[in-house]
Amino acid sequence: MKKRNLLAVLALLAILISFSGCLGPRNSSKNQQPSELPGLVITNAQTDFNSVDSGETMDFAVSFENRGDSTAKDIDGVLIRRGSFTINPIYVNATADIEPPIQDVFGGDEFTWEITAPNITQDRTEELQARVYYNYSTQGFATIHFVPRDIIREKGQAAFPIDSSSSNGPLNIEIVANQPVILRNSPSEATVRITVIVNNNWNGRIESSATPHGHSISSSNKKGDCTGALDCIDSLNISGFGATCNVKQPDGSFAPLSISETGVRMVQGQQARKTYALTFKINDPNAETSCQIRAEATYRYRVDSSVIPITIKAPI
Repeated sequence: MKKRNLLAVLALLAILISFSGCLGPRNSSKNQQPSELPGLVITNAQTDFNSVDSGETMDFAVSFENRGDSTAKDIDGVLIRRGSFTINPIYVNATADIEPPIQDVFGGDEFTWEITAPNITQDRTEELQARVYYNYSTQGFATIHFVPRDIIREKGQAAFPIDSSSSNGPLNIEIVANQPVILRNSPSEATVRITVIVNNNWNGRIESSATPHGHSISSSNKKGDCTGALDCIDSLNISGFGATCNVKQPDGSFAPLSISETGVRMVQGQQARKTYALTFKINDPNAETSCQIRAEATYRYRVDSSVIPITIKAPI
């Protein structure tokens, strides 16, 4: 008897749980949340109702949070799908910059559009979708080791990893180089080929063109190897930290590592690569030294909300 009662209670709980999944906003769609922390994320898109009458007004709201390591700036939003709905021009969306999370507490905001359904004579379905733009930056780091051959024999190459890492954001930066650089015959300089790889790890795209309220990083996007605003990183800056971070200049002198690229195109919006042959000055060829390299990309990114279908009902 007790077993039957227990089974009955479990069955009732299963029914309640299945119904509870249906309770929530009448017409909303929450975007998928991956395990990464990809900058500004649209967390929800919803309307007041599943359906509206011909000529009726309602709100369409999109919520977003900053889940990356940089500040999201110049945030803007537009409706890229609105069918025959008209937007009330009086309401202009504006938001302040959103700082990175503090102890896993995400800062966020919301854009809301007041929209009015068209006057129709037959029922039909229209779709709503928003696009959010923001300025962001991603940093990548790696350590280049310069090690005398005797020390390599003693410790092994595995003791000198490149330790490439990237800050959290929609783009990821990886710095690749053959490591470590083995110093033979007491050289005064050493040349290293370094490749900076920028990957798009999120479902949005880079687009530096100005949005309706005029926000953008660069005044002109046709720079460097870019031919337009789409899939174009505004700038890529490479610098070094450490005693061995002086590199040879065109005139033969040595100066701290500093490279600035303007307009770096991402192939098919997914990846950009830049390779540099850098000659470093070796101050003491008998000692192990290192140079920490930082690559920082600045760009304007866009993300789209889920598509919300709305049924417009004609007058009876």
